[in-house]
Amino acid sequence: MPRRCSPRRAGASEEAFHVVGGGLAGRAAAGALACAPGGHEVVLHEAAPRAGGRCRSWHDDELGVEIDNGTHALLGANAQALAYLARVGAEDRIHWLDGGIEFLDLRDGARWRIRGPADMLRAWRHGGSGALGELALLMALLAPRHGAAVPPGLEGATGLGRLAWDPLVRSIMNAAPGVAAAAPFAAALRRILRGGARGMRVGLARRS
Repeated sequence: MPRRCSPRRAGASEEAFHVVGGGLAGRAAAGALACAPGGHEVVLHEAAPRAGGRCRSWHDDELGVEIDNGTHALLGANAQALAYLARVGAEDRIHWLDGGIEFLDLRDGARWRIRGPADMLRAWRHGGSGALGELALLMALLAPRHGAAVPPGLEGATGLGRLAWDPLVRSIMNAAPGVAAAAPFAAALRRILRGGARGMRVGLARRS
């Protein structure tokens, strides 16, 4: 369990570390520096009125609702994000959907739940594609060529390509297949599948 710490406020001295960007990556970097043994003076720079980057919320007075910018879902395999939440004392802010993820195919209204890697067979059977094609696509996603992008056209490649891999690429990489870098997606996919049911469980923010 990562230790919690309370970073001290820092001025902009010449010896300070300067972190540009107050999104999750910038905040995690600044926190790691401030909480390192001995502590480092850190100055965090953010151009927006509020920190959080793509993962933040605000109240829209005109609409009268809370608006979420970006995804607020976590996977159990996302160890770094969970370590960050533990470091800042926010583990209780996440509600885990231990009953699995419910899927709905908009084409025919079929529904199923995925609680672990074995449940992916349900989506594969529903997709109607052959086992060899599914295996070949999965191997290409797990072990891409150096410098390659995720293969384009996943939504039409196989059943799982449409129902699982295409939306997963877009949600994890924030980019479409054919554009998203293959190596980091492969690393994330291996971590998710290796984590089993615990790695595939989804956590949502209790508040907006």
